[in-house]
Amino acid sequence: MSLFLTSLRLTLRQCLDGAFLRLVLLSVLASAVLFGGLLALAVFLSTHFLPSSGWMAWLAGTLGGALALVLAIWFFVPISIVIVWMFTDSVSSAVERRFYPHLPPPPGSSVGSQISSAFGLMGRAVALYTMALPALFVPGLGMVVFTAIGVYQLGRELFETVALRRARREDFAPIWQQVRFSAWGVGACLTAMAIIPGLNLLAPVLGTAAMTHIFARRL
Repeated sequence: MSLFLTSLRLTLRQCLDGAFLRLVLLSVLASAVLFGGLLALAVFLSTHFLPSSGWMAWLAGTLGGALALVLAIWFFVPISIVIVWMFTDSVSSAVERRFYPHLPPPPGSSVGSQISSAFGLMGRAVALYTMALPALFVPGLGMVVFTAIGVYQLGRELFETVALRRARREDFAPIWQQVRFSAWGVGACLTAMAIIPGLNLLAPVLGTAAMTHIFARRL
């Protein structure tokens, strides 16, 4: 629990740093563009085949718009993973420069490997949320399923993305056993942020920073 709280406290403390604030703003902009695109696609899909005139059209449009927003939020976690991939190295490096200057430069990985990993994470997230989509239409169950998948995706897999900057993949399992409860705690916070339009745009970069603290302070 202390590792979880420390990671949140240090992340919030750095938010007003000039360099870090720039990354936050860039992440918010990228998140807004992708979320807006996802919302536009959801609106198109939810209203394209609806009546085009009369009160039925108005009702269908209203319901379709609401459904589009729900669907956009439902699939925001996969979008977050793309944002995390875009900013992982920049955000983690900013955190390490301020709080862990003793760390050597990370070995890094090839661009091809990073892209493959990012699309693998996003693909798993899309698959999970797509398979769970019917739960969205069962009162109460949708939120439970969304939360469970979000905590897993934004907990374990976000931490994995950060950890593999410095750790070998074969060493990841024992590291995860050390920190899984703290990482899942961060994942729960990010999942809660994901359902609040506007606040969800901050989730990727703040989550990446928090996971960097968890990895660096795990021992």
